[in-house]
Amino acid sequence: MKASPKINPRILLALLAVGVALAAGQMGWNHFSPAQEELMRLDEEQAQPGIASVLADPDGLSQVQANSKKITDLNKEMEGKLEKFTGGWKEASEKAAAANQAWAKDAGAWKDELIRSCSELLERSRNTPKAKRVEFPDDFYLGLDAFRQKNPDAAEVPGLARELQIARHLVDLLRGARETSTEAYSSPCRLKKMEGPTALRDKKTPDSPRPAATSGSSPGASQTPMIFRLALECSPEVLYEFIARLTRDTWLLLPRNMEVVNPVRQFPSRSEKMKSFQSEKAPDRPGEPTPTKSSAKLIEVLAGKEALEVFLELEYLDWNAPAGAAEAKKGGGKP
Repeated sequence: MKASPKINPRILLALLAVGVALAAGQMGWNHFSPAQEELMRLDEEQAQPGIASVLADPDGLSQVQANSKKITDLNKEMEGKLEKFTGGWKEASEKAAAANQAWAKDAGAWKDELIRSCSELLERSRNTPKAKRVEFPDDFYLGLDAFRQKNPDAAEVPGLARELQIARHLVDLLRGARETSTEAYSSPCRLKKMEGPTALRDKKTPDSPRPAATSGSSPGASQTPMIFRLALECSPEVLYEFIARLTRDTWLLLPRNMEVVNPVRQFPSRSEKMKSFQSEKAPDRPGEPTPTKSSAKLIEVLAGKEALEVFLELEYLDWNAPAGAAEAKKGGGKP
């Protein structure tokens, strides 16, 4: 009895593959190829555990859609919160740039705006009641004294426009602090000196910031810190309100250094202070004490309510500056 011949399975599969290939050739390879590609794609998707579990669950597809909508809603919510948090900063940076102002694009117009601003704030100071007045030196030039006798170069105008805007904003903050603060003993408020990035650069200090225009959407944004230094004299109440306004302000002027000096080194003598509060009217009867203008005010003076000398250094942060610094670093320059 003869044993039936055994066929190797590998040979059988090879013959089957050849037959399929011949059939594909007769049917047209172009017709077979798209079906094969679709089959391979489905096979790869089924091989992924996440896709397989979704397809295996009758509610899998609807759950994926619900999750996708939830993620979209969360992204919109986070974007809204971020815009609410940074929107004021972005808007303030646009105002600081003064990009839509004609005077911020021309050297001569910028100089005219500087002169007009200085004259206006001095005039307003003179017309404000003394108890709410911020006083300035007669030659106050918003820290831009370098341009008293010259106009800036065209390339400098965007950066100088920003500096002028920030200087005026600082004056407005100080003026608002003076007008709204309640002083038990009214002291003079004087902005003795202001130095901006240009003045500090001209002094050639080691850490002098150098304002430079960037190619971003906000002209004049500095790639280095914009520093402003103020020297002022005011009461503790005005100083407190001024710092509080800085912390709440959307212009992001951050105090870096502050020095407060009390010009009175010793406790004032009561007998000496009494002289300034004595009335010009003589006592009615000999031996009676000389009447005073205000004994309550005298107590406040003796309690140390004299004006303070304040030296404050602020750094202005612009919304566009970090991006400009990143671009400079990416291009091989120093941020």
